[in-house]
Parts: sequence; C-alpha cells; structure tokens
Amino acid sequence: MKKLLTLILTIFILAGCMSNGYKNGDIDWIAMGPEFQKTRAENVEVVTERQHITKPWTHIGLIRIKNVSPDYASRDKAIVKARRYAADKGASAILIREVFVSGDEGGQNSFVLSAYAIKYKDDLQEEDKARYEEKEGTNVQINK
Repeated sequence: MKKLLTLILTIFILAGCMSNGYKNGDIDWIAMGPEFQKTRAENVEVVTERQHITKPWTHIGLIRIKNVSPDYASRDKAIVKARRYAADKGASAILIREVFVSGDEGGQNSFVLSAYAIKYKDDLQEEDKARYEEKEGTNVQINK
C-alpha cells in the first residue's frame, strides 16, 4: 500500500512539473544573461529581423523549439510557445532567428524554431541597470 501511495504521489508531482504548457523534450533553453521578473506573454514582441529592433537591448537566452510540424499553424503555435517561455524569463521580445528542417526515419519533416529572448534596456529596473554598469567589460552587452 505504501508503494502504491508513493507511486501515485510521484505521478502527481511529475504531472505538476510538466503542467507549465511545455514538453521539456521539445524546448531547449540556453541562458545568455540573467533572468528577470516574469512578464506577460502578450507583451513580448515578436521580431523577425535584427534591424527592426530600434531600442538598446541585451540577450537573455536562446530558445529552441523542436518537432514543429511543417505548416503555418504549427509554426504560429511554436512562436506562441516561444513567447510564453520568454515571458517566463522576463523578456521584452523574441528575435526569430532560424528555422531548421529535420527529418525522422519515416521521412517526416519537422522544424526547429530558434529565437533569442531579449530584454530592452528601457525595460530594466534601476537595480538591473546598476548591475549592468558594474559589469562593464564582461559578457553582458547592450546592443544598439
């Protein structure tokens, strides 16, 4: 009985860990800077070209979403998923960089959506700005 109860409890805990809306195997996160206070996903801008970013910004990290079906609806869902994930890290925007095509053994193609989560300097809190100024000359860089 104890083993069964422990098993059920473990399943509930694991289910709770996965309930953030992401399949852990389908999303990779590579941190490139600090995380910030969460933002709302609908406030995270989607940018497709670096030259369209008009404000000073810095990288927070790189998001890779794997196993995206090769159709527009699936691509749009992957972008929504990237926005949500970036919002959890405190991003101001995501910069869609590349889409890689990959095939499986059955000949089915899928895509990997790659996007940078970025933070606008204007969106930094005062303590964050001071932290960046202290780290001048390190890998923390504000892009213009």
